[in-house]
Amino acid sequence: MLIPVLWRSPVWKTSKSFQKFLRTLSESNPQCDYGKFVEKLTFKPYPSFPVQFFTTQTLDIISLQCPNVLYLTFDCLKPSTSSYFTTTNSDLLPNILVTLLQRFPKLISFKGPRFNSMQWLGAGLTPMRKGYLPYIRSLRLSLDWRDLSIPFLLHDIGSHCPHITTLDIITDVPEQTAKVIVDAFPNLTSFSCITVTFQSLNILISALHKLTSLKFQFGQDITDELLLKFSSKFPKLESFTLTKGWYSLPSFMKSWSLIQQNSLNYLEISHYTELTNDMLLPIFQSCQNLSTLKLIHCPRITDSSISYLTRYNRGNYFKNLLIHHNYNISDQGIGSLADNCTSLLSLNLLECPKITVKSLSKIIKRCKNLLEFYGSFNYRLTNDLVKCFNSCENKNLLVFGNRFVCLNNIQISKTIDSSMLLKLSTQLPNLRKLDIRYPIKNVNSNKLIKAILNFKSLEKLCIVPPPNLKRKHLRLLDAEHRRLKEIWFLTKEHPKVRQYIYESENKSGIRITLCMLTDDEEI
Repeated sequence: MLIPVLWRSPVWKTSKSFQKFLRTLSESNPQCDYGKFVEKLTFKPYPSFPVQFFTTQTLDIISLQCPNVLYLTFDCLKPSTSSYFTTTNSDLLPNILVTLLQRFPKLISFKGPRFNSMQWLGAGLTPMRKGYLPYIRSLRLSLDWRDLSIPFLLHDIGSHCPHITTLDIITDVPEQTAKVIVDAFPNLTSFSCITVTFQSLNILISALHKLTSLKFQFGQDITDELLLKFSSKFPKLESFTLTKGWYSLPSFMKSWSLIQQNSLNYLEISHYTELTNDMLLPIFQSCQNLSTLKLIHCPRITDSSISYLTRYNRGNYFKNLLIHHNYNISDQGIGSLADNCTSLLSLNLLECPKITVKSLSKIIKRCKNLLEFYGSFNYRLTNDLVKCFNSCENKNLLVFGNRFVCLNNIQISKTIDSSMLLKLSTQLPNLRKLDIRYPIKNVNSNKLIKAILNFKSLEKLCIVPPPNLKRKHLRLLDAEHRRLKEIWFLTKEHPKVRQYIYESENKSGIRITLCMLTDDEEI
C-alpha cells in the first residue's frame, strides 16, 4: 500500500530526485507499473532545481508513462525581463502542453503557466478548447488583460468543458470578459480574478447563482452607494477574499452581512486602508459560523474588532486568526480571543508590535488544540514564549515559528539556548516545522544537533547556523533524523555549510539551503 501513496504525487526538489524518477519510469522490467500510480504532477522550478530539466524529451517520457494524471500544474516557463507575459523559454513550444493535455484525458484540474504569451497559451490549450478534456472541473490561467483574444479563449474553453466549477484567472475582468464568463461557465461555484469594475461585478453576481467562493479586488469606480444597489444579488458565500478596497463601505457591509449570516465561514481582507471596525461589526454580529479571519495591511482595525469577533462568535466555532501589519491590536484583543475561543487551531501574527507575552501566554495555556503558532516576535518575547511552551505540553502543535529577522549577535542579549530548545522538543513532540530567524545564544553545536534530533517529527527547519557548526554535525543529522526534509540556514555565507552542500549535491538526504529571508517570506 505504501508504494501507490508515495507515487501518487511526486515532488522533485533536487535534480537527482527528478533523474531517479525518470529512470524508474523508463525501466524495461519494473517491479511495479509505477507510472499508473501517479495522479498529480507539478512542473515548477525550485530554488535548487532549474527549470531546464523540464524539457520536451523529459515531459514526453513522463506523459507517456503516467496515463492516470488527474491534477496538472504546468508552470515551468521562464519569464522575460521585458514583459511578464512573454516567455523566453524557446525550448518549450506550445506543442508540449498540447501533448500533455491529450495524454491526460482524465484531468480534473489544470493550473497554467504564470509567464506566457496569449499566443503560446491559446495554442497550448487547443485540446481543452476542442473538448478533449470532458472531466475538467478546476482551471487556473494567467492572462494578459490587454489582449483582445481573452474572451474568445474563455468562450472556447467554457463551451467545451461544461463541468468547470472553479475558475481562477490572474487578470483584470472588464465588462466584456464578465459577460463571456457568465455565458461560458454557468456552473461556477468558485471564482477568482485580480480586479472587477462595478459593471463586471454586477454581471458576475447577477448570473452566477451557484457561487460559494469569491476572490478579487474592487476597482476604483466601486463605491458604497453603487454596491448597495445590488448587494441583495450576492449569492450566499462560504468564502470571501477581498484583496484590495478603496473606499469606506458601511452600508454595503451591513446589507451584505445579512445575506451571508448562515453561510460565511472564511473571510480575508487585505490592503484596505479604509476598512474600519464599524464595517466589520455587522459581519461578526450576523455571521455566526465564521471560523477563519485574515486581516492583512488593514491599519485602522483595532482591539474592538477582535472583541466583537469573540463576543458574537459564541461557542467553539472560531478556529483561525491571521493579522499582519497592524499597529493597533494589542493584548486586549488577543486576550479576548484566549478567553472566548479556546478551540483555536492557528494564530498567525506578523508585525503587530503591541501584542506581548501577556496575551500570547494565555493563548498557549488555554488553547490546547492549537496546531500553528506563528508570528514575528522580538527575541526577548520568543524567549518568554518558549518558556511558556516548556511549562505546558502541547501534543497537537505542528508549527512554531518566529519570522523576526536579526543576524546581529551583539543586538541579542536574551534569547533561547540549546538547553531550552532540547526541552521544547519534549514539550512539542509532534512539531513538524520550526522557524527561528535569529542566532541562538551561547550555542553548542553538539547540543543543538541533539535538540534537533529530538524533534522526532520535524520536517522543516529554519535557523541561523552557529559559527562553529561543522560538516560532521550535518552528516549526523542526515544519517539520524528520519523525518527532516529541509533545512533553511539563514545566513549570507557559511563555509562549512557551503562545502557540505557541494559535497552532497548528488546524494539523497536533507535538502539544505543557504538563504536570506525577510519576515514576509515563509519556508
